[in-house]
Amino acid sequence: MNRVHLKPRHGLVVRHPLTGAVLPATGETVEVDGYWRRRLVAGDVYAGRPTPARKSTKPRKKPTEDNHT
Repeated sequence: MNRVHLKPRHGLVVRHPLTGAVLPATGETVEVDGYWRRRLVAGDVYAGRPTPARKSTKPRKKPTEDNHT
């Protein structure tokens, strides 16, 4: 079977048929079966690209050295 990254249309809540979990707005890569084909045809979901993980914009803290006295 094909794997595709699907995202819900804006404002819709789409549940995963096996887990019952809500499909996140960022989408999820799923095995395309009859359920997902019906969601695609109905326009409830669309194929999209996975959102790349963002790199932290916080500066890294340098490790502090122990005070040697």
